[in-house]
Amino acid sequence: MDRFFLRWPFADAVLKGLGQIMLQGDRLTGLFFLVGLFVGGLHFGAAALMATVAGTLTARLLRFSPADVQAGLYGFSAALVGVALVLVFQGTTLIWAMVVAGGVLAAMLQHIFIRRQLPGYTFPFVLITWVFIFVLHQFPGAAEAAPAAMDTAGPSSMLLWGAKSYGQVIFQGNTWSGILFFLGVLVASPRAALLGLAAAYAGSAVALALGEPDAAVQSGLFGFNALLTAIAFSGEEGQGKRWLFIAVLITLALHFGLLASGWLAPFGGVFTFPFVAGCWLTLVLGRMTAAR
Repeated sequence: MDRFFLRWPFADAVLKGLGQIMLQGDRLTGLFFLVGLFVGGLHFGAAALMATVAGTLTARLLRFSPADVQAGLYGFSAALVGVALVLVFQGTTLIWAMVVAGGVLAAMLQHIFIRRQLPGYTFPFVLITWVFIFVLHQFPGAAEAAPAAMDTAGPSSMLLWGAKSYGQVIFQGNTWSGILFFLGVLVASPRAALLGLAAAYAGSAVALALGEPDAAVQSGLFGFNALLTAIAFSGEEGQGKRWLFIAVLITLALHFGLLASGWLAPFGGVFTFPFVAGCWLTLVLGRMTAAR
């Protein structure tokens, strides 16, 4: 396999870009994610692939750092933009063109963070998708897709809430997609995968305590942001582990607070913004504490 990717480095960069959705620069992780997306729907897999290729190709054409391009840093936000658009809107020619355009713009915005050595996480995806959805809703030609069916199998599905939270990171309500996403992270970093799983269950438990609808909880809609935050801080050791706990708490507070406010509904929802903002706030708190 290594020999193949040495001959085809662009394919390697694309797969790593998909893996970076959950902060794993691993081609096998990306492959698991891509298969999981195609299991969820051909349009999801196609959109992720098109947007990731567009973002990665943009980075290469603009001569961004080859090492960063090869690590997949210009593909993950692009992929999320693509999947979000085909989830929300019917797959017209306009929407598929926006998938490609979103991939290009995501790569360019990601570069601003990388160049300034700032942790942008998935914020380029969040911002571009908010803008696209708000603008497209002003045009009658951009018809919304039918709501995705929630894969809820009853009380026994509680054991699968974690997997479904993994699925919701990339907008998949399919249990098998979530399992494939979890396995993708597991092969790259067992520690990150398991911490993410624990955080997903924590988010789901909080949602139940707050009286959120059972179907929404079972579908993983309240665990995916905490999951991402736990993965982002999974490398912390020793006393630094407390920051993982703090980051997850901040993320959950932001997630439920923003949902309750309804402020972001016209733009499509919270997406992964609670994860991004939770990580940013935790990093700021960490630096303030270290400076004392």
